[in-house]
Amino acid sequence: MVSCPVWQDEFDGTSVDMSKWNYRVEGTVRNYATVSRNTISLDGKGCLHIKVTKDNDGKYYVGQLGTAGLFSATYGYFECRAQMNKYVGPHVSFWLQSPTMTTVGDPAKNGVEIDIFEYHRKEP
Repeated sequence: MVSCPVWQDEFDGTSVDMSKWNYRVEGTVRNYATVSRNTISLDGKGCLHIKVTKDNDGKYYVGQLGTAGLFSATYGYFECRAQMNKYVGPHVSFWLQSPTMTTVGDPAKNGVEIDIFEYHRKEP
């Protein structure tokens, strides 16, 4: 049996394809970093860049993309190719989240977050 993708993005443009992705809500996350779409770019060669930046006051800025309201799946095979950050700071991650994850408070009823990977750089 041959399967074919029902959703994919090769990031071959120069801007995020808003028919596939949305920017996660900007603002402070866990009192640690501020989500900012200014940290997200495409290089036009098939690479999505999500940078972690730090200002002079020590405040971190991170990028987050999601597919909420645009794509969801119950079952499937998910993959990405990623290069991890080389500096100490907020982590890099790839997760699957239920769109109702925080609405009920019972994971059996509203779903969970599945971490494909989370990478925490603790040492330079």
